[in-house]
Amino acid sequence: MTRRYPDPAAPGERVALFPGSFNPFTIGHLDILERGLAIFDRVIIVVGCNRNKPSADAENALEAIRRLTAGIPRADAMIWDGLTADAAKSPVSAARCTLGGRLRVRTQHGRCQRHDISRPRDGHPPRTPLAGAAEFEHGT
Repeated sequence: MTRRYPDPAAPGERVALFPGSFNPFTIGHLDILERGLAIFDRVIIVVGCNRNKPSADAENALEAIRRLTAGIPRADAMIWDGLTADAAKSPVSAARCTLGGRLRVRTQHGRCQRHDISRPRDGHPPRTPLAGAAEFEHGT
């Protein structure tokens, strides 16, 4: 049996959440994690789980992430089955920010555009967009 949640945030600790489905957790995700750790004291990878995703998938992703990040002492991971904003407010994380990569969307003409999503919404912590290294990006 593995630990489901990270240790609680220490007072004054600058914590960021890195939410996603991470199916699979890629070298690009690892690159964004390392960039986040250059800014924050700790980064908690939050594997999203919802009723449309079997919990076994989230558990498998969590185990894989913990194996891949075992040598990174300021990184941790957990499963969360609610809103990211609620995870950020929890005493476990007390996160000041969420990390995110770039999103690619297709226009109606089929062209790919990159969007950095950084505008905070009510009740949500601000999002810090971090681009991974160009060699880890892939087109869709």
